Amino acid sequence: MLLRLLFNEEHNSNKVTLQNETIMIIEPHYPLIEDGRIFFEDNCTNTNSLQLAYDNLSKLIDEINSKLTPESKYLTQVQTVQTDLKSECSRCLNFKRIHGFGSSYNGFRSKSSDIDVVVELEEDGIDNQLIECKRMMERSCLFKLKDVVRGAVVPIITVEHIKTGLDCDISFSVPSINRTDVIWNTGLLKSYSKTYPEIAQAFRFFKHILNFTKFGSVRTGGLSTYGHIILFIYFLTQRRNPRIPLLNITTHRLDPNLSKPKLCAAQIVLDYLKFIACQIDSSKYSADIRTNQNVQRRKQYGSLGRLFIQDPYISKNLGKFMKEQNLYNFKVLCSRLLQYIVINGKPTRLSQLDDWCQDYHNRCKNMATPSLHSKCEPLYQGAANPKKKKVPTATLP
Repeated sequence: MLLRLLFNEEHNSNKVTLQNETIMIIEPHYPLIEDGRIFFEDNCTNTNSLQLAYDNLSKLIDEINSKLTPESKYLTQVQTVQTDLKSECSRCLNFKRIHGFGSSYNGFRSKSSDIDVVVELEEDGIDNQLIECKRMMERSCLFKLKDVVRGAVVPIITVEHIKTGLDCDISFSVPSINRTDVIWNTGLLKSYSKTYPEIAQAFRFFKHILNFTKFGSVRTGGLSTYGHIILFIYFLTQRRNPRIPLLNITTHRLDPNLSKPKLCAAQIVLDYLKFIACQIDSSKYSADIRTNQNVQRRKQYGSLGRLFIQDPYISKNLGKFMKEQNLYNFKVLCSRLLQYIVINGKPTRLSQLDDWCQDYHNRCKNMATPSLHSKCEPLYQGAANPKKKKVPTATLP
């Protein structure tokens, strides 16, 4: 099985180098190749390598989903938390309703998912009501106060539900700062996960990988889970030959004139790794799932090396915290994981995957990161003098 990189004539200075069982994409003029694509071609008598990768991935995805998918009682527990929270808030707050949002409600949940709710208040004056809610939680017999974040754009109170042990992040919506968009985006993602359950299965595998890195959290310069899901759906809908049709962002439904395609979670994972490694073009286009057309990126979106992930319902860049260097490292991670799965024929067990992720994290943590605009340098020691292999290249017509 041979890994090739095809690219346009105007980008024929780009190469692929194998380093210590690793694919490193050399791109002195970042970002990566426009219209580039990785594909697999059988160059030997063994025609089972790619099929073996699919089989191994399918088993791992099933194992991860059985491990991460909450038990059936989880939804009942979430409802209990929301009911108890409504009861407590009614003592001190003047509110319309409490909305649940995030992974606990949108179908992409896992056992580690906390509960996110937004309390829709009747009046402005969020600071005073935040203090009242904090005092109420300090006296509550149903909840235990864990943290209060007042300086954020959206203040949050984190509590633990004593009966279920689940954490709950409470945010607030007031007439002057309306946050009901979270209801819409939760409904949209829930529709995607119900219409195409393979997407949620594939994403849980990818989320498992992100847990070993800094790319799965805004606090460490990565993306939020919501941002990663939007990017995941963008990949599936914006390809030359889209895997799935877009759902209407108002009705959250599939166009009745379109047929529902058959999906394979393992195929989605491999194609997504290829997409991040060398297809995504953040300098020209925004990751936008409101339309099936490529949306031209605007200059005011900031550095061309950064991702712009358009929130479907408000004017917000979900990728603004992933800096140019982190995006580059994210691409390298996907490229290396792609080779590990396809060329190396691993992992065959979940423990093997975890060991690889932990080893990759440990090696990268203490190494200097290569410059984006210089020749490619190894991300970790031991890859400085790789045994070079010739990789055939070709040009797209």
